[in-house]
Amino acid sequence: MNLLTKGSLLKRGICMKPDYIIAYHGTSKGNAQRIIENKYSSSKKTTEWLGGGVYFFLDIDPAENWAKQRFSDEAETLKSKISMKNVKVLNLLFEKDRFTFKRLVKSKVKSIYKKMFEREEALIWRGNQNKFEEEFRCRVFNDVKEDENYGIVIASFENISPYQKSYAELLERFRISTAIIQICVSDDYIDLIKETDIV
Repeated sequence: MNLLTKGSLLKRGICMKPDYIIAYHGTSKGNAQRIIENKYSSSKKTTEWLGGGVYFFLDIDPAENWAKQRFSDEAETLKSKISMKNVKVLNLLFEKDRFTFKRLVKSKVKSIYKKMFEREEALIWRGNQNKFEEEFRCRVFNDVKEDENYGIVIASFENISPYQKSYAELLERFRISTAIIQICVSDDYIDLIKETDIV
């Protein structure tokens, strides 16, 4: 059960739309230096959770953990200032935006399924349901963001980190969420990322 309360979200700076938010990006030392010098570049993967864009964690811990799992001793974490001015935000932490998203998705599901199965890749997806669902989800988000001009998407997913496993039952007993909040800055809105430094 996600119990991210209004009070806690206000502390995190995303309940009421602020001028900017601070978020964290896990990467390698080499990539971090390139980002500092040349800015971020969007992901071209077709299986991104919230569609194409640059991904951040609202908290530093999951960003560091992600980087360490992927890059080990070469891990690096960046802190970025993301402008929220004059940009349309799809904040899926809020019921109103979740309802809007549901309405938008319902209008796209059939056409996207049809397009995907008309492609040659449909042969690859057979027997690989996970890849199909990941690519389907990515396409839905890309279509929604493009059609509705969303520059930023905010969403959470449940996750128990290694250090939480030892007291996971306690968290569950008190209905404390282990949700991690991610922020995706869409491909065409990367200029919203104003400042970036190594943590």
